[in-house]
Amino acid sequence: MKGIIHKSDDLIFSQEAQHANVINWLIIRYHGWSSRTAIEFALITLINNKITWSLFNSFFIAITISCVAYITSRFSREAIISSVVFLLVLIFTLKKDVLKDGVIWMTGSFNYLWPVALSLFGFALIKALPLVKNTMPLYIAAFVFFFLSSFSEQVVAVNLILLTTLAFIYTGNIRKISICSLIATILVFVYIITCPGNKARLFLEIPRWNPDFVNTTIFDKVILGINMSFDQIFSIQPLAWVILYASLMVCSMLKFAKITSAIMLSIILLIMALNRFSDLTHDYTAVLHFNSDSVSGAISIVRAVVVLAMAALTIFILFMSLRNNKEKYVAVFYYISSFAGTVMLGLSPTIYASSDRIFFVSSVMVSVLAAYFATQAINRHIEVTR
Repeated sequence: MKGIIHKSDDLIFSQEAQHANVINWLIIRYHGWSSRTAIEFALITLINNKITWSLFNSFFIAITISCVAYITSRFSREAIISSVVFLLVLIFTLKKDVLKDGVIWMTGSFNYLWPVALSLFGFALIKALPLVKNTMPLYIAAFVFFFLSSFSEQVVAVNLILLTTLAFIYTGNIRKISICSLIATILVFVYIITCPGNKARLFLEIPRWNPDFVNTTIFDKVILGINMSFDQIFSIQPLAWVILYASLMVCSMLKFAKITSAIMLSIILLIMALNRFSDLTHDYTAVLHFNSDSVSGAISIVRAVVVLAMAALTIFILFMSLRNNKEKYVAVFYYISSFAGTVMLGLSPTIYASSDRIFFVSSVMVSVLAAYFATQAINRHIEVTR
């Protein structure tokens, strides 16, 4: 596999894999550095097996696209449209370094693509449950998939929010499998928050990457995370949001919801233009950095207010655009969870140290949302023109 080249962290893990006892290495990592035990087991096992990794990686790419198509569709035509739209949104709206580092880079694929794919597979199984007579295999598979996917801190936050939502909204077998999957997620969440390595890593990372981090309050950290969400919308993947709000304009039945969608679309386009041409923005695609002083400044607060106002208006649009009450709540909490993985970055001293790949999880979720409503808009157009 001459085209697959180790780079950055790949080189470190490749060296470790040649000499380390895997179990001992994982134990040492757990106590001194990281709670991503399942992810790192796969990483250390496959980092020097490029052919095997490429096969697994291709499988997880296929799983991601297939599960998105299944979850967001009601029949085969919708599934085909949804998969194509989702793929186009990812390829043409997401910054290329996010896609490359989250999918093609070996270390990045283990930490981003694979957990996301497993989580999507789990949600696809939940949707499929009413169609299956022998449900026990699905319970077991969902438990395993959510358990493994939750070793990613960003994915575990998404799993917790969405599985809790499903458990409250639905009844019967859907509630049961959601609770079963939620138990798997909570087990890993407890494993993460009690991991001594995470605490040790925190104290090591602060002086290396962000000494000023100790001067920020909890409120400051939340504002930092919300500012990252601003960059997620307007710098990392703005065109996906344009597609989302344009689609909501078509899908919304109520005039007021259409007008609100048009306003949101105008805001996105306006801020995109300001980002492009304003002298205050040095780099259109850059994430704006803040410290303990500037995080409470006017620019930071205005950006946070814009994100929160957009969130409130988008939740309103989703409620007005969907007829089924269960779909409304699932869509709203899905939208909220799409920011969870980004906002929580404000709690980390390495918030500005890991490049744009940290937006991968949230970007996939936004792409799914955009693909879903774009598919609905396309279907509506097809039905009208028949």
